[in-house]
Order: sequence, then structure tokens, then C-alpha cells
Amino acid sequence: MEASTAGITFRETMEGWFSLNEEDSRKGQEKGQRAHTRLTISPIVTIENLDQFLFDSKHTGTLESSIRFAPLFGSDEPVGLTGTFNLFAPAGNTGLKLMIYEFGFKYQEQEYYFYGQKEVENDSGLDMWKDTTTLFCKLYKGNNRSAPILGAGVLRITMPGFLKQLSTMRVTNTQSRSEKLGAYLTFANFFAGQLWDTYVKRL
Repeated sequence: MEASTAGITFRETMEGWFSLNEEDSRKGQEKGQRAHTRLTISPIVTIENLDQFLFDSKHTGTLESSIRFAPLFGSDEPVGLTGTFNLFAPAGNTGLKLMIYEFGFKYQEQEYYFYGQKEVENDSGLDMWKDTTTLFCKLYKGNNRSAPILGAGVLRITMPGFLKQLSTMRVTNTQSRSEKLGAYLTFANFFAGQLWDTYVKRL
């Protein structure tokens, strides 16, 4: 039996307080809230081949995203170049797993780089929802993370936004109804299994 080539794609939107001239995400959130400056990203995530994605220890996909941040871009929404998405990538030999969103883009001939990570870890209290919906992020003036940091903040996806994200999920690279259903279930089982391993199995 040949290996499946089915993939998954979905869209999501994350928004939150963000401040220039700050390198710490939590402090950037506080400063952004005081200054009423918000940043929004709307990534389209693509997993070209679900089997390869699951085999890859960092569970890597690609993304393209627009970004909205009035202090830098006014009413414009620059669209990024193809970036990288990781889902439950292990962070060394710890219980921490990362959901990573990163992409470069250009605006008025200046290159920028966005990097954000969700930190999935079983801390004290009921923190699964917070962990999986909170993105600590930074914006760099350059084309990679070695460039100077322009600002930092914290973005979130709301429950309505999460439900909308689920409605955008599509199976790609196949016309077979059975393979589409299988891909949905495989992805859902992977996601649920990672949460079980982090928040239940480690108790």
C-alpha cells in the first residue's frame, strides 16, 4: 500500500498588545496596552504531507501571513514571504513543547522578520487553553532573528477565532473522501495525543 500524500491547511488570526522599543514579550504587552497599540497576524498554515509531518520530530509546516501594526505600517497589511510553522516541537530534554510561527517580509524596501512561540507545558493550574492560544512574539528589523529587535508583545486567539480556525481546515493533495476523513482523524489524534502527553500523562 502506497503512503498517503494528503496534507492539511488552515487559517487563524491572532491579535494582542505589542510595543516598539521592547525586547521582552510580557513587558511589550504591558507597554502596548498602556499605549493602545495592537498587532495582528493572519497566517495560512500548510502541511504538505501529513505522514512526513508526523515523522518529523519538529513537526514542521509552512505558513504565509499578513501582519497589521499601525505604528509601523499605518493602514497597510504587508504579506510575508513563506515562513515556518512547528507544532509541538520539543524544546530539548524538558517537558516544554513549542508552537512556532515565523516569517520574513518587506515593507517599503525594509526587511522585517516576525517570530512567535506558544509554550506548551504542564505548569500549576489549568493552563492548557492559555498555553495553546498565547503567542509570545518579537519583530526584528532585518531578515532573520539575529537582526535588531524592534518590539515585542503577546498575541492570542479567542474562542470564536479558534472555532473559525477549525472551520477553515481543509485536506489537500487528495480527492478521496476516505483519505480526507483519514487525514482529519490522523491530525486530530496527533493534536489530542500531544495534549494528553503534556497535561495528563505527566501528572
